[in-house]
Amino acid sequence: MAPMGLKTLLSFVPCFLHFIVVGSTPLQITPLQPIDVNKTASNSILLNKRNSISVTAPSPPPSIQLTIDHNVNKKLLALDMYLTASKAMLGLGRMGWDDKPVGPQGYRVTGHDVEIDMKNSQAPEDPLQLKTSYIVTGLWETMVQVSQSNLYYETVLTLKQHYREIGTLTMKEPTVGTSANGTNADASLLSMPAILEHPDLALTQAVPVNLTAGPGYPYGRVFDPTDRRYSIMYTYTGTQIRSKDILMAIIGLLADAAQYSPATLVERMAQFSPSKRCLIRLTCFHRPYQLNYGFAARGLGLLIALIMLPLEKFGEMTFQLEYQGYRVGEGVVNAFAPTPVVAAEEE
Repeated sequence: MAPMGLKTLLSFVPCFLHFIVVGSTPLQITPLQPIDVNKTASNSILLNKRNSISVTAPSPPPSIQLTIDHNVNKKLLALDMYLTASKAMLGLGRMGWDDKPVGPQGYRVTGHDVEIDMKNSQAPEDPLQLKTSYIVTGLWETMVQVSQSNLYYETVLTLKQHYREIGTLTMKEPTVGTSANGTNADASLLSMPAILEHPDLALTQAVPVNLTAGPGYPYGRVFDPTDRRYSIMYTYTGTQIRSKDILMAIIGLLADAAQYSPATLVERMAQFSPSKRCLIRLTCFHRPYQLNYGFAARGLGLLIALIMLPLEKFGEMTFQLEYQGYRVGEGVVNAFAPTPVVAAEEE
């Protein structure tokens, strides 16, 4: 598998690394429906005022403060942190952007030794409440910091509103006896399709196929193991990309998608990795079905679970999201050379 870019910290680094991030201004599958040509979807188009693609995940609102602590005495595997963050973003996308989570929730991927636990610190009657949007943007900011500084340790994110604690998110080794779906998970979480749980279900469909002329690149089709109406065609195109850059771009796309209802229609999506080494773009087709955020997010999860992990290959590729044999979306994973400033920051 592609290296995750781990670095060894010097022995004099203190046991806990502490950061404060101040807020800045700013997916259950829903079956696809035939597109109604008389119905506008302008509110679902991810374009800014200049009509260009958004390439930035959402930011915390100004009233939210984030404090991030890393315990360097408790090391975690980099890949496990990225995969668990991906699953958490998928789960959070199934909730309403302004929903207020009740009770602790947790996420874990089978076979990987990291779990993410979320806790609301406020009583139900308190006017200041944790929201899905705060968790999503906080998790994104945390993973940006983790990836840019290679901080693969037990991590605690504390969310505050007007400097008063409203919730926490902890990335740690799994608690003994917890299920893959998490600790104290509510019913909606327990019933969530396990996208990242069983890549072996479609492993045989992701076997590389050699082209007849010259060196071959893996290509093929995989089906959603829980609903075979959904499938992905993929073709690798050569250039390798660090796995953490692809995974961070996907996590950013999932954070972006979490802002919308799974049934909301997609026009296009795009996201750079924080390192600017990878850009993933996704564009929809309009006939006879139109892509929604639920399937877009699920498709990104399937890219990881059914293609990249089984093939142990992270690199440039094209992919098509299909529903009942119809192409509803087309995506591309591109490699980019970072600017000298970005490259210097990563040394």
